[in-house]
Amino acid sequence: ATYFAVPKGVTTVTAPGTTVTTTKTVTTTVTGTPTTTPPTTTSTTTTTTSPSGKPVKIGCVTPLTGPLGSGGRTITKAFTMAVEDWNNTVLGRPIDFIVAAAETDEQLISEAERLITEVGCKIFVTGYGSHVSEVTEGVFEKYQVLCIDWGAWSDVLREKGYKWTFFLAPMCVGQYVPDMADKLVNVFAPALGKDPKELRVAIMCTDLYPYVGTGIKNRLDSLGLSNILVDYITFTEPVKDFTEIIERLKEKKVDIFIPVVSGAESAALLVRQSKQLGFKPPVFYAAGLAFEHPDLPKLLSDAPELLQGIFTHSFLSATIKHPPANEFYQRFYKRWGEYPSVHATEAYSAMIFLLECIQKTGSDDPAAVRETVKNADIPTGVRVIYWGIKFDERNQNIRANLFQVAQWQIIEGKPQLVCVGPPEIAMYNMIPTWKS
Repeated sequence: ATYFAVPKGVTTVTAPGTTVTTTKTVTTTVTGTPTTTPPTTTSTTTTTTSPSGKPVKIGCVTPLTGPLGSGGRTITKAFTMAVEDWNNTVLGRPIDFIVAAAETDEQLISEAERLITEVGCKIFVTGYGSHVSEVTEGVFEKYQVLCIDWGAWSDVLREKGYKWTFFLAPMCVGQYVPDMADKLVNVFAPALGKDPKELRVAIMCTDLYPYVGTGIKNRLDSLGLSNILVDYITFTEPVKDFTEIIERLKEKKVDIFIPVVSGAESAALLVRQSKQLGFKPPVFYAAGLAFEHPDLPKLLSDAPELLQGIFTHSFLSATIKHPPANEFYQRFYKRWGEYPSVHATEAYSAMIFLLECIQKTGSDDPAAVRETVKNADIPTGVRVIYWGIKFDERNQNIRANLFQVAQWQIIEGKPQLVCVGPPEIAMYNMIPTWKS
């Protein structure tokens, strides 16, 4: 077993029915391939109601190494922080949050089944990446165990007819992509002082997420703007050299460049080589993914200024104009020494929602908790992630319908991805890259 330890500290937290002042190290059990030696932990806790009885088990199957490993480790930190904020207790019982490390499809399936049949997990939060959800959620349906999917954007998952999985995040093709394409018309064309029909847009899309690039193209077609797409490039990751692609893009004299990149290493290379080769589009507008990755600023730590001004279209982060999110942003940094990604913000909010539902149900029976989840009715603007919660007949959260335009900016000497739009939630002004 491997353990991720929350740093020691004195914290006062209030969870339903329990007021706690504690000095301790909370641990999250991780099974699968060990990555570190388990630390020795000590705990001194004073509570008005000590947790006792059979632990409430919550499982998660996710990559912790490999291409998706960094994302998996980040959401594990967010989940752990949420559990700690509940003093590792729900229903007056200890919480046993169990993370199974898996990478291949076979490992994802076998670990999900092992947690259910051998460990006794009947309630899950999803791992990192839509593909992980696509592989594991069929297992959860087979065994009729509850799953809270915090971030998968795959439209296909919503059409599976799942009864035991609930989707908190928006869909990609159905929601995210049209909103991003609309921003070209409503935000960036006016900023550039151009009629939308005069824009020159280029898309460079990884073959891992072809539906993102084609979705943007189809939306432009539906708006009568097919002519503004001056280039569409598909590539395979990992990439060793972007020179040929960049030189091709330079010839197109694009106003807006939309990279759809999965791996942080590929994104960092693209940024470096764009600078070296003099590719400076007025608007560099990434479709989230690698350009929201917590490893990206680390990979560019020797030249953080290269990130300055890059835009992304993304789900909501903790840098929106929303005090609960801002407080979480600072606490996460203080706890882990890194700013929370969009995905970490989603994961934290999902675990808090799940614990609230278990507490409200008065039981950890998955069928009973499922009914509480299904009937959730939380208004927008209350949770850390800002989105409200109300599920439709597909178990899709219909209140996850707001997106942000974010931008990398150097703040206090560090690159941070901050919200610059829409105006009602923006905390920062855009850096007008088209003017410099």
